[in-house]
Amino acid sequence: FNCLTRALNWFKTQSHFMCLATPGSGKTRLSAELAKSLLQANKIDFVLTFAPSIEVAQNTSNTCVFWSKSSTNSGRNNPLILVETIH
Repeated sequence: FNCLTRALNWFKTQSHFMCLATPGSGKTRLSAELAKSLLQANKIDFVLTFAPSIEVAQNTSNTCVFWSKSSTNSGRNNPLILVETIH
């Protein structure tokens, strides 16, 4: 299994999933792909992300905007994506 498949299978019976990995390992991309899959399956309505710094928040926002513009959302408008920094 890859991480995305494991996470999607996990969400069939659970409501929380934790991804712990080293910097640069693809956690943000995994999160974006997971959110995309859950939005397309109508399992979630929107994405709310909290980040520890402005740089991380901007990177997360850019990643999410990239996949929302480059893919279809099953006839939906682009999903609501809110990224906030933690102060």
